[in-house]
Amino acid sequence: VKDIYFEKNSNPHRAYVISKKGLDFIAKHLPCDIQENRYVSDSIEHDLVLSEINFTIEKLSMIHEIWTEAELQSYGEAFKNVSLLPFVELRSDRACLVEGKKGKRYLALEYERSLKSYSRNKRKLESYYLQSGIPAVLYVCETDSILKSLMRIAESLCKERPSKMYFCLLENVRKSPEKILFQRFDGRKLIFK
Repeated sequence: VKDIYFEKNSNPHRAYVISKKGLDFIAKHLPCDIQENRYVSDSIEHDLVLSEINFTIEKLSMIHEIWTEAELQSYGEAFKNVSLLPFVELRSDRACLVEGKKGKRYLALEYERSLKSYSRNKRKLESYYLQSGIPAVLYVCETDSILKSLMRIAESLCKERPSKMYFCLLENVRKSPEKILFQRFDGRKLIFK
């Protein structure tokens, strides 16, 4: 295990890198059922910001559990939990167990760091609409242009159905971590405390 300390925007951060040998050791000596040994990241920067988001939202009283994409794709428990299967199938960045007015439910959390093509974003959002097991998707966006682009796509997909997409800027997660506001294209809001 490698412990990495770094600063971003004058904020201290810490990341851990586990080698294949380290992961094999953990799988052998700890009570976890690792189905697939695929912990290679396609984008370290993306994953580091997702870790930062994790550290922030896990402190909120409404959040009871957070599953990372790596856990969803690798842990046997995720494959056996019917509530988590839609997140496994869609390769969600996170599955968060959230307590709200209707009880505890898993919601997807996605982080968008860069502007992707319209067709790629549309496919991703459509896949969430086709998945009835995911009641809402929380998008944390790096920039306002990414947020607006995703909101336009969400609006175009919601002519005949209510939107399940809620958006927020990463900057807002960092500024007020004790109360995070996500908003749909139509102005409806979800507040996480």
